[in-house]
Amino acid sequence: MGEIKSRIRALLKSNSGKNLITYLIFVIIASIFWLLLTLNTDIQRDINVAVNIKNQPDSITIINDIPETVKVTIKDKGSNLIKYSLGVKPSIDIDFKDFITSNDVFRVSTIDLKSLLTKNLISGGELIAISPDSLYSAYTSQPGKKVPLLLDLEISVNYKYVLSGRIKPNVDSIVVFASKEKLKTINSVSTSKITEKDLTDSTRMKVKLISHKGVRLQPSVVDIIIPVEPLINKHQTVIINQEGVPEGESIVTFPSKIEISYLVPSSLYKDVQDFCPYVRYSEANRRTSKLKVYIDEPWDFSDITITPDSVEYIIDKN
Repeated sequence: MGEIKSRIRALLKSNSGKNLITYLIFVIIASIFWLLLTLNTDIQRDINVAVNIKNQPDSITIINDIPETVKVTIKDKGSNLIKYSLGVKPSIDIDFKDFITSNDVFRVSTIDLKSLLTKNLISGGELIAISPDSLYSAYTSQPGKKVPLLLDLEISVNYKYVLSGRIKPNVDSIVVFASKEKLKTINSVSTSKITEKDLTDSTRMKVKLISHKGVRLQPSVVDIIIPVEPLINKHQTVIINQEGVPEGESIVTFPSKIEISYLVPSSLYKDVQDFCPYVRYSEANRRTSKLKVYIDEPWDFSDITITPDSVEYIIDKN
């Protein structure tokens, strides 16, 4: 550490060190002059101003979202604007009750908004532009109406996969806020069109709801899960049954069991499926030595393959 200090002292005492110190002093002086000139010069700057709505009754529901901020372009001396560079967050307070109309509308006109901004932000400068230049929203004092959520779906999965359950939104009903007359006409809310094709995995998505002018939905976006799982090939050996055999007779088949192959969702792989293959006594006659094996049970996931699909037989009379 002492060696480092000695090297620094030696550098500062050298001609190069003296020149560096002189250069830094001039840079500092120039920066001070530049700052003084800037602070006394009119400059133009964009500022985001927070909008605080005060005294809104709890019984009131705003239909259209009021912007949380407005973008303001101000021309003023740098000394007046420097505070915004130092982390000061400007805001304006708007009293809700001062800007409501008889037809259930909250409106702050361009003139009113400019007046509020000028009063709170500008001491001697000029307000160049405001965006948005006014604030507007319908509101209602009617309680919300709960209506069912409808899904507008067009879903398909890959041929080796299957929908493994009901497509589930995170909510099954939506609360609608609107005027009394409009609420009478709303009996359900639908999602925007959902189109997903050739899916190979479960999918979670956020979906917007279809709304209309003068209506607020809560929530306005829902989460939807499309459950998808793979189909797995499974084999099962099952005894052959008989249909329509008269009393005192029986059919002996060779073999007595068949193998059934089918696709099953992975979640059902360990479950034993209750298949009942059978042969028909009515088809037994001298002209054929084999009987066809039937399976009537419906299967939702794939066609069933049986091996063999016909068996040799004899009629055994007791």
